[in-house]
Amino acid sequence: AILTTDTKTKEVAYEFEIDGKEVHIGGMAKGAGMISPCMATMLSFIFTDVNVERDLLCKALKEAVDLSFNRISVDGDTSTNDSCFLLSTCKGENSKIKEENEAYDIFLGVLKKVCMELALKIVEDGEGATKVVKIVVDKAKNEEEAQRCARAIADSLLVKTALFGERANWGRIAACVGYSGVTFSKQGFSISVGDKPVFDRGRENKIDVSSYMKNKDIDIVVSLYSGNASYTMWTTDLSYDYVKINSI
Repeated sequence: AILTTDTKTKEVAYEFEIDGKEVHIGGMAKGAGMISPCMATMLSFIFTDVNVERDLLCKALKEAVDLSFNRISVDGDTSTNDSCFLLSTCKGENSKIKEENEAYDIFLGVLKKVCMELALKIVEDGEGATKVVKIVVDKAKNEEEAQRCARAIADSLLVKTALFGERANWGRIAACVGYSGVTFSKQGFSISVGDKPVFDRGRENKIDVSSYMKNKDIDIVVSLYSGNASYTMWTTDLSYDYVKINSI
């Protein structure tokens, strides 16, 4: 009932143990377009029976969402409709989690997996998408700059259309790095597509990555050489079908 332009349902569930007691967590999500930043038209409902204090439940959800749903982009557009709910019946037989201890860490770890898997399902089902693209910005001055750079690349229409055309257009990626305003080494920055350094500190490397670009899953790594911070985002390409879906 919550699906709009989604082509499939998105569900994840895990059974695990805390204090030797079996507990459960499961979730569902919808979303295929207008996914950026921070959830946009995404809806997600996650349920668990883990016995845990409400404040810790909220803290865990925020941390899990910041590492997953808040790091995806389909088209760089937003809407007023975005929600992620985490509900617990607290009926699990584990000792109630009242502090950030080993039991909390176990719960948080599984919650992160659920959120990440649901987030990636949204990207995989992005409107008209033919590629799932992982963007890593590393060796940045700080996380804020790494995030700003990664989001500039993830939301770029020129990068997305090049990906749809299966072209490793490093110039478009480099432009995103430049206009994002981040700090990089005086010697320049590097761009790798897959494990191939196509651009290395101001110089193009004549490397053929055309066969790699035919894959559905594409990795792009940008190294700024200005620090030790990093940030990861997931995005899609931009296809003819996206235009058709959103021209109605």
